[in-house]
Amino acid sequence: MLLSAAVVLGLLFSCATAPEPVEPEPELPADPYQSISLLVQAGEAAAAIDEFQRAELTAPDEPETMVMLANLYLIAGQPEAAEELLSSVLQEAPEQPQALYSLALIQNSRGDRARSRELLEQAVAADPEYADAHAALGEILLESRSPRGARRAFQTAVELDEQNFVARVGLGNALLQLQEYESAEQELTEAVELEPEYPFGWADRARARIGTGNNRGAIDDLTQAIQLQPDYPFHYLDRGRVYARINQPEEALQDYQRALELRPDDFFILARKADTLFSLGRSQEASDAYVAVLQQRRDYHPAFVPLAVVSFELENWDRAYRFFRDSFERDQQNPGLALAASLSLKLDGREQEGRRFLAERARDLPREGALWAVSRFYQAPGSDNLAIRELQNLGSDEDVLRTQLEFYMGAQYLLNGRDSTARSFLTRAAESNYTGLPELRMARALLERLE
Repeated sequence: MLLSAAVVLGLLFSCATAPEPVEPEPELPADPYQSISLLVQAGEAAAAIDEFQRAELTAPDEPETMVMLANLYLIAGQPEAAEELLSSVLQEAPEQPQALYSLALIQNSRGDRARSRELLEQAVAADPEYADAHAALGEILLESRSPRGARRAFQTAVELDEQNFVARVGLGNALLQLQEYESAEQELTEAVELEPEYPFGWADRARARIGTGNNRGAIDDLTQAIQLQPDYPFHYLDRGRVYARINQPEEALQDYQRALELRPDDFFILARKADTLFSLGRSQEASDAYVAVLQQRRDYHPAFVPLAVVSFELENWDRAYRFFRDSFERDQQNPGLALAASLSLKLDGREQEGRRFLAERARDLPREGALWAVSRFYQAPGSDNLAIRELQNLGSDEDVLRTQLEFYMGAQYLLNGRDSTARSFLTRAAESNYTGLPELRMARALLERLE
């Protein structure tokens, strides 16, 4: 549903929960328009329709009066009656802008975005100063991923009516899509000042602040959104992502957990929780979370390497092998994954299988360089001279590769029973500055075995 429909027709605020009637009921004002307005504000749409039909209204057959009745039908949840009435109005007055606008809202609610856009374009052509119609047209364009056209429509609406909340929020969102984050923040600041009780205004401004690098401000905005709408899980998800961005994983984890309490088994929240547990080094919990993620989407490849790593840390060698293998099959530009799969087989007591696995994959490697030499060492563990020489020849711009290969060398030395040499290589890998490397974590896991 368009935000404009919710705001203009009162579908969210006036009619979501009708207040309990107070006894005795107050006498309605003599002015029928005022009495109808009071009934709408009280959430009594059906009573408002009755009052409308009973009242002796001025010019009851005028298009504007009929549009008012059609809008009452909409508020009462009778879109068919509203559409019939609006269509009859447009037969008599084809350019009646309010009728075109209301009919556009109905068409959009049914998913007919093209027809809704057509009607709104007719409405603004009939009345170029109709701010609400410009704003609704902007929403249609925004939903259609046409942010530049949406920005023009929203900007026109704001110029016509600076207090138009829908236009302010829409303009902010169009600017977000265009990655004009500073301007988006300005517009959304105007929006939250107009409607401070609307939680998504704060959530949208948080997105703008993330874009400008103001992560703390984004957290403040999302906290405000949570206070206004504490049972909406995605505010917690979004705040958790910001906490993760600024390296506060414990706070991120708390938000993901709360989001899952509100929306159990949500795939994206589970994936975020798993990644956070992984970053915290909580291997068993991360393993459980990644398994839950893959139960929902077996093809979720971003989980493969971290699940392989935590499986390695938990000495679940077979599972580590399977996920390193599957990752390598998808990303053959990363031969280290093949080494990791081979190592996992070796640690599982499947030495010959590990050698064969690597031999089959190494056929596609260039037959020179440090990576080739270490893969040869894995296939023939008794000969390390070439691997050591090639490691020494690596340049200063190859430190990441050096760290990875030092780990694999150390792991093979461990399998060969050369604990002192293994410890030396594994320690260098574990103490590197490349904290995102899987090999760093696996080096630390093997060092613990040597203690």
